[in-house]
Amino acid sequence: MLEPTKIYAKPVMQIHEELDVHSMGHITGGGFYENLPRMFGEGFGVEINLGSWPVLPVFKMLKAKGELSDKDLYSVFNMGIGFVIALPADQAKRAIQIAAEHNEEAFEIGHVVRGTGVIFNGDHDGSLAE
Repeated sequence: MLEPTKIYAKPVMQIHEELDVHSMGHITGGGFYENLPRMFGEGFGVEINLGSWPVLPVFKMLKAKGELSDKDLYSVFNMGIGFVIALPADQAKRAIQIAAEHNEEAFEIGHVVRGTGVIFNGDHDGSLAE
């Protein structure tokens, strides 16, 4: 169930060298609600597209066994997202390709918006219910 913290240094350095990185954040304690807003200046938030990455079965188990809400899971755990890089949308495919070259799976999970905080959207409400 537990895995050691991944070290993203090599793919992140290559992405930083090749692309126009605006900000980045390691998504650890504090999860989405605390870590993502710190990545951006005042007046900017982030819109996350639920369903844009696979939710690991461990999170469904934690929700059921721990009687946790989805907000708890996104606040306390990283929901499978370990590192976030903000860069121009037209560079996302190359960033994902660089991650793959380093045996890391990456996803385009959202975009920066005017406003504050984290907005979750998608075809569903982000619920981890079966």
